[in-house]
Amino acid sequence: MDRVKFRLQFPARCRRFARLLTLLGVATTSGDLVAQSPPFVTGPVENPGLKRFNRSITFYLSFEGTLQADLATGSPDPRSIKGEPEFVPGIFGKALGLKATDFMYLDYATLDNLDVRKPGALAMWTAARNWVRGDEEGYFWPAKIMSNGVQLMFGRQGQLLNPTRRTDMLYLWTQIGSTKDFSISYGDSLKWNNGEWHLWVMNWRANSVEFSMDGGPPQRHDTPAPFHPAGDTAGSLILGQQGPATAYLVDEVIVFDRPLSEDEIKWMHEKGMKTKE
Repeated sequence: MDRVKFRLQFPARCRRFARLLTLLGVATTSGDLVAQSPPFVTGPVENPGLKRFNRSITFYLSFEGTLQADLATGSPDPRSIKGEPEFVPGIFGKALGLKATDFMYLDYATLDNLDVRKPGALAMWTAARNWVRGDEEGYFWPAKIMSNGVQLMFGRQGQLLNPTRRTDMLYLWTQIGSTKDFSISYGDSLKWNNGEWHLWVMNWRANSVEFSMDGGPPQRHDTPAPFHPAGDTAGSLILGQQGPATAYLVDEVIVFDRPLSEDEIKWMHEKGMKTKE
């Protein structure tokens, strides 16, 4: 049987997910929700990645006028919010706008939404907002996963006095338990233009992590310790962190229950870029 069964415990946290699936024409029987390749639609523009990968998605945020996840196998609601959310035009429909003065971030529970104990992936889009070259440009961290001693974080280095570090470098930072942390770099943001969208993707497996920017081939790093955290999947998925004077946009945050292939990442980027042609 090539269907995916989502066994959900109804009440509260699953009502939005159930309502979404009902609107998309998904059958529900005996308390089970059976996904039948529904056409996921987000706002005025359909995100083709959601339709292609719907059986692999465990958490999805479109920011279509709300901070609640459109799809979640755990809680869809942010546990904490810092700053004032603003919804602006995005890569597909609306996006989350972060102001340079707000120091905003969102904290979602990883419990049942994201499991670092098993192979998976996270993809998201960001864009520069009101950047003026020559001004002080700070760090920003579009996404950070912290769960059972494992930390995975997208980042952009701001202007630094340390000459051994690269200004504007884009990176995936990883730490597992008490082992030494490491980073994978993938180009920089020196040529980013305001409103120009960029795709970030991380993959994790038992003994490696991968990082891709803008549909490029994933860069791999073998981890010094295996991804075998103890306990459940409790932890945080933190979105939109920023240093001083760094405004940017976030859209289409998707968590997968498997890594994405090089071809899938390339396809996702190409489809996103076609919406802006």
